[in-house]
Amino acid sequence: ILLAGLLLAAGSGPAPVAYTFRSSPNSMSVEGGSTVHDWSCPIKTLGGTLRMDTTQTSAAPRFSRVQVAVPVDAIQCDNGTMNEKLREALQMNAYPEVYFSLEDAEVSALPDSGKAWFAVDATGEITLAGERKQVDLPVKGKRLSDGDVRFVGSHTIRLSDYDIERPSAMFGAIKTSKEVTVNFDVTATPETSK
Repeated sequence: ILLAGLLLAAGSGPAPVAYTFRSSPNSMSVEGGSTVHDWSCPIKTLGGTLRMDTTQTSAAPRFSRVQVAVPVDAIQCDNGTMNEKLREALQMNAYPEVYFSLEDAEVSALPDSGKAWFAVDATGEITLAGERKQVDLPVKGKRLSDGDVRFVGSHTIRLSDYDIERPSAMFGAIKTSKEVTVNFDVTATPETSK
């Protein structure tokens, strides 16, 4: 969980500016299925930073050093039992946060968006329940008029890749799906604007 963020980019410009991911008004969730019904749990908070080259005037800016952290207890399902099972499966006591760290990325303008949005094909590492895996993470980004940067995307996680046992209930009669998807629509704010 990545996330999520989450996300992006490449190279370091001559005048990089530090950004901080905001917890609000971001939208993040983890979704999956089960033997009974589909489910979705909002992610209430996140932390992290990135650096962006502010001298880039094109719609495809350059980013570097992206790191995102999501506390496991920020995943808030509308069901106390599900919260408990999720935290147990993610070994929250031993690994209280999920991390994403950028390794590399290719950034390009999206021609069908009037140059408002850019695409980021990011490669990075997700650390989840003590296991670290390299992932490919496609993201859409947009520079906002107030100086913030918005990122939108999703990433599907196969639980077995992180040696996570599928949460279950009713003595195993109800089991979650083998995969979960993290969706994110997050904003990063320049630290100098605080």
